[in-house]
Amino acid sequence: MSDIPKGAGDRLVGFIQEIERVEEDRAALAADIKAVYESAKGEGFDVKVMRKVIMQRRKTPDEVDQEKTLLEVYMDAVGWPDGDPLAGDMRGDDGVPDWTSQHAKGSA
Repeated sequence: MSDIPKGAGDRLVGFIQEIERVEEDRAALAADIKAVYESAKGEGFDVKVMRKVIMQRRKTPDEVDQEKTLLEVYMDAVGWPDGDPLAGDMRGDDGVPDWTSQHAKGSA
């Protein structure tokens, strides 16, 4: 019933076994990475920020600049002061961002 010749079937099994081995290696590496993050967190580092730093380091300088520019455009579109998320605090007294009151673009 098989349309795969004997030699090709053996080769297919070899590929599948190799993929399974690499997936096991990947799982072990993921566990190692998780342990490093846990160690960093234990020493007081912010893991969420560390992940962002790692993601930024993977990008080219042009990609970082393009992303920053687009972020500023979007933040300006939703009324963040000067389109710069670091320019001011949009949170109200309750700590929740206030997008509709005096902070909205064009209001004073």
